[in-house]
Amino acid sequence: MVSNNLEMSQSLPLQGANSSIITINDNFIEGDVFEVVLKRNSLGLGLSIYGGPEAPEPYTNLIRVKKIFPLQPAWESGMFQEGDILLSSGGQNLTGLNIRQALDVLRSSPPIVTICICRPKEAIIVPKPNLKPSKRLRSYSFSPASIMCDTE
Repeated sequence: MVSNNLEMSQSLPLQGANSSIITINDNFIEGDVFEVVLKRNSLGLGLSIYGGPEAPEPYTNLIRVKKIFPLQPAWESGMFQEGDILLSSGGQNLTGLNIRQALDVLRSSPPIVTICICRPKEAIIVPKPNLKPSKRLRSYSFSPASIMCDTE
């Protein structure tokens, strides 16, 4: 039975993994690992993601937070930051998945879900690829408009 008094989020550090170098899909990343419990609303979890097999090293095959939408569950929790790595959702591993597979896992999660996050210690600056002005990049989100197109 789920209590109606459940906080929107809670952070639980994982024993032995907090503030350390972790290995994710053969990538060595120094960061903090913790869990956040979110209660989705009618619009979803309130964040967009990017990454997967196309992501540059050292984030290849990792799903990362691209944007956090104001007044949505992820934003209200105060625990998410752009660039965070989503390790699992509801006990299902997100590492090694492409964007569509990760979206399927996140969207099919229960109304109250525990998300395991790694926050990298230092941002690694990866040069942006040279894109033609007409090239369109897709960003997937959990808001009413499930696909937003950004032009760079």
